[in-house]
Amino acid sequence: MRTTGQRYRKTGSAGQLNVKGARQARMPATFSPMLATLVDDPISQPGWIYEPKLDGIRAIAMIRQGQVTLLSRRGLDLTSQFPNIVADLEKNSDRNLILDGEIVALDDKNRPSFQLLQQRSAFTGRSDGKSQHAIVYYIFDIAYLDSDLLIGVPLSDRKELLADTVKATRAVQLVQHFQGDGVKFFEACVRNGMEGMVEKRLDSAYEAGKRSRAWLKVKSTNSAEFLISGHTIGTGARNSSFGALVLGYYDGSGRLKYAGRVGTGFDEKLLKDILKRIGPLKTKVNPFAGKVPIASAIQWLKPELVAEIRFAEITNEGRLRVPVFLRLRDDIDPKDVRLKQQMPARGT
Repeated sequence: MRTTGQRYRKTGSAGQLNVKGARQARMPATFSPMLATLVDDPISQPGWIYEPKLDGIRAIAMIRQGQVTLLSRRGLDLTSQFPNIVADLEKNSDRNLILDGEIVALDDKNRPSFQLLQQRSAFTGRSDGKSQHAIVYYIFDIAYLDSDLLIGVPLSDRKELLADTVKATRAVQLVQHFQGDGVKFFEACVRNGMEGMVEKRLDSAYEAGKRSRAWLKVKSTNSAEFLISGHTIGTGARNSSFGALVLGYYDGSGRLKYAGRVGTGFDEKLLKDILKRIGPLKTKVNPFAGKVPIASAIQWLKPELVAEIRFAEITNEGRLRVPVFLRLRDDIDPKDVRLKQQMPARGT
């Protein structure tokens, strides 16, 4: 069994961690991850660290009395889908832990590829464990250790506790973080095919279940999640599927608002997959709060499927310019789909 570093040695009969902000508590049954705020530009200032933004599935690992459970951002059980990760996490099973990280599939150049992860098993329920592409759980935070809740511990100390506690293996790795010039780090991430970067304030607590300004994400391209709420009727080469997907998002009052439609970004396999998924969602009721400015016929859908869309910009009316379909996002709760306008990083 690994021991926690000298700085964080256990003290007293209660065995509490000797670190500011740690609190003895029962290990919670569930745990919601902290979320980053999307901003326009990278920052460079003291007291912040920088991590690559990995293109995968956010996952919470809960290790309780030797039992490993992997949970998605919305609480779905992923344990059976990633047996290689579970097996390696069991090597840390002598500790009670809550870990936060990203499950990624690495391509031939060791770059994260969401498409490979999606094809492998993440959204199909298959579990083979024999993919030719490495499936790795990259951990970047720790929220519970032995008998202590760490959400009140500064990030700088949580990082040290994480490095001292978790055993790196082939399928379980720690995310490396950097300090210094955030702009240059972002540029390096883009050059190396990363989705962007995440900036984190070293003195920040872990705000479970909240979107925080203590974590900022900068993306190399504009993309966001929208609800598939209908589709136009396909013609020509698309007469057996659909023309374009009608997209929406919830406003602050919980009303579904029209965001535009997307008709590009699909290959034949994806068209068939989406057609199969939207079949049970057909409805005669317009789910939007108001009329949709589309002249052609629309097949309405219950807004239960989330799609990630790349776009040039979002207009003042909340409409997408030059949208391109990227992928389905089963890891995001449809009720959480809001229009997240990018916020400027300056002044943080």
